[in-house]
Parts: sequence; structure tokens; C-alpha cells
Amino acid sequence: AALGGAAIILLAPAAARSMVTSVELTEEGVTGPGFLGPVHIPWAEVIRVLDDAHGVIVQSATRSTRIDLSTVSISSPLGSTQIANFENPDEIVTFILAHAPKSSILEMRYWLPG
Repeated sequence: AALGGAAIILLAPAAARSMVTSVELTEEGVTGPGFLGPVHIPWAEVIRVLDDAHGVIVQSATRSTRIDLSTVSISSPLGSTQIANFENPDEIVTFILAHAPKSSILEMRYWLPG
């Protein structure tokens, strides 16, 4: 019982993060999923923008949020379907890079606009 309770406590932050599926990019900042729930990071507080094969991570000194840009392919005997998080990932990345402070660290290898 104790192990089950500990597992629930340890998995709660991940469950809270998965409840937030939408990302909002505005002139004020980025809002998206965080470790303990939704976070809003004003552009002035962004210190680092990095990416991986699946999306972009925006970080401040105390918070971070992930913007998933990858396309998911679902295959079945009836055919395959692709589901994209955003119709134009280049536009999203361009918006982020235009609003991140010039002093922020950029570590982009996968999603730089073409």
C-alpha cells in the first residue's frame, strides 16, 4: 500500500502535465504544460530556447514548457494517417525566435526555419 501511494505521488506531476494539451503563443509570452501544471513564461524572462526531434522547449530561470511540433503517424490495416500538432511548425519557431530576448541562449538543431 505504501509503495502504491508513493507511486501515485511521484506520477501526479506527469499526469498534471499531460492534462494540458494546448500551447498559446502571444505577444506577452508562451503558455503551455509545465511539470506541475500549466505555466506562463513572459518573453522577457526567457533565458534558453532549445529543441529536439519532437519540438521546442522554452525555459526561464524557474520554469519551462515544451511545444511539441512532431507529426505522429498512425498505421493500421485500413491505411495510415498523419496527425500534426501545428500546420506550419516553421511559423511557430519563427515566432518564438522573434520574441525570445537577444540575450537568451539558443540551442536549435532540428527545427530551425528553412
